[in-house]
Amino acid sequence: MPKSPADLLSDLLPFEERVFPRATLEEIIARQEEMPEPLLSSLGEILANPRSGKWEDTVFPIFVVYLLAQFRETRALDPLTELLALPDDLPSHLFGDMISEGMGNVLASLHDGDEGPLRRLIENPNASEHVRGGCVPSAYAALVANELIPAAAVESYFLELLDSRLERVPGLVWDSLSLTAATMGFASLLPAIVRAFEEGLCNPGYCSLEEIEDLMEWGGEEGWQESAGLIDDLIGELETWHCFQPTLMPRLKVPTAGLRARPAAPPKPVVGRNDPCPCGSGKKFKKCCGDEAAAAAVARAARAEAEAGTLHLRIELAGSVPLIWRELLVPGTFTLADLHRAIQRVMPWDNDHVHGFSQEGSAVAFPAAASPIDSLEDEYRIFLHQFVGTRHPLVYTYDFGDSWEHLITVSRGNESIKRNALPACTGGENSAPPENTGGIWRYNHMIAALEDDDREDCGDILEWLGDDFDPCQFDRAAADQALSVLRKRGD
Repeated sequence: MPKSPADLLSDLLPFEERVFPRATLEEIIARQEEMPEPLLSSLGEILANPRSGKWEDTVFPIFVVYLLAQFRETRALDPLTELLALPDDLPSHLFGDMISEGMGNVLASLHDGDEGPLRRLIENPNASEHVRGGCVPSAYAALVANELIPAAAVESYFLELLDSRLERVPGLVWDSLSLTAATMGFASLLPAIVRAFEEGLCNPGYCSLEEIEDLMEWGGEEGWQESAGLIDDLIGELETWHCFQPTLMPRLKVPTAGLRARPAAPPKPVVGRNDPCPCGSGKKFKKCCGDEAAAAAVARAARAEAEAGTLHLRIELAGSVPLIWRELLVPGTFTLADLHRAIQRVMPWDNDHVHGFSQEGSAVAFPAAASPIDSLEDEYRIFLHQFVGTRHPLVYTYDFGDSWEHLITVSRGNESIKRNALPACTGGENSAPPENTGGIWRYNHMIAALEDDDREDCGDILEWLGDDFDPCQFDRAAADQALSVLRKRGD
């Protein structure tokens, strides 16, 4: 006797690492006509009791929303956006990285022609910044890419958000919205985005204004529609997730207990260029102290650069055999946010995961929207020259699932190089591992296995790494060119 729909869903609740429930999902999909009501009921149960221990250590909420998306069950959009609007870390607790890596496409797949749920979510100041910025702009991108809503309508709404509908408080929603608009080539939004940067609403460590201007000039990012698809093959998409891949070697767990937080600087008030000057003169800020402030900022930057000079960085991927390393020259005014962007380009990584900085086991900084410790300093407020000559290396960790740890030694550089030629890549060896390969120990095992012609799984490993992947390949000139977007204009 075939299982009932409720029993099929119950089979998805337990989670066994490295085991993908393909047979159960295939049966659910084959019996699509029977499943919408039980799936909607499960979504309602999650919404009614999101803190239930029933959802601990399970992928069940993700399976539920992906199935509803593949079935185009538009009735799920309202309860799902209500769930995503819950406060605290509840959405991240239930969906994890999926919020920024697939939820936008799920929301677009559930779209019934009414933008209300999406608008209420992104305009909700009480919702998580990770949700508002992580999935709503990408949902709109998917709607445009699949011709479910006109691009002009989205461009107009994004402009409303930037002009008046968003609270003028710095946050991930400003960063993501600006970058998505640039990626889609919404050139009419550039003045509003420039104003947002001038008011300090956008984090230059997330995406610089220069990068956004370049994207606008190019008419958007070529091929951005490729990652903005609807959910049509959830099995093909989910079974490639790292948690369902067979392990080739035991994973090491990086302890996070006992991390010491450094006190955060008090928030600075944001004064717009056209706001009344806080000095009380009655003039606009740009006509009063704004000019003085700008001049003072330039002077401070010049002094800081003169004091800091050029820095030499040695970056090593911890545990890699043979050693994967890069050497860079950077200006002394480089922040940790600048360093993050530079490492992403010269390894290179895809910048799809959370990152953070630590030293001697103590957390130093995280991106503002991703910090697990509220009192940590924001990474774009910490300058790299503070780590010159320290006894222990600065550690940059990328992707806390795979835990790619980069050991960074900072020293003074003697080179006299024009500011607009920095940062520069001066050396390196070996290719960085492909994303989502399970961490350095699993990657090392895969590379060693390829040298054993008698192994039966060599073909599978090659397929996973990519037929054209060369672990010994490194092109210094290409890495240096990749850094060019971070170089300041002018002499």
